[in-house]
Amino acid sequence: MNIIGLGKAGCAIAECFSKYPQYKTFYIDLDRRGENNYTIEKQQGPEQYEKNAPDLKKFLDSAEGACYIVIGGSETSQQCRSE
Repeated sequence: MNIIGLGKAGCAIAECFSKYPQYKTFYIDLDRRGENNYTIEKQQGPEQYEKNAPDLKKFLDSAEGACYIVIGGSETSQQCRSE
């Protein structure tokens, strides 16, 4: 099962799942580095995040099966909640 953390709080929650072998975790936020991390460039506001939304298909290619997205309340995750 795949857990995708979006934003600072979402990534913190996803990290809690990472210690269990049945979960594969992915992280999407500002200033994230390393394996299974996707760094989003800081934008001026929610509209800019939407306008400049990256294509995450390649990043999530290794996510097989069900994906659960954990969303926090940061600016990075605001747009995803409205979709």
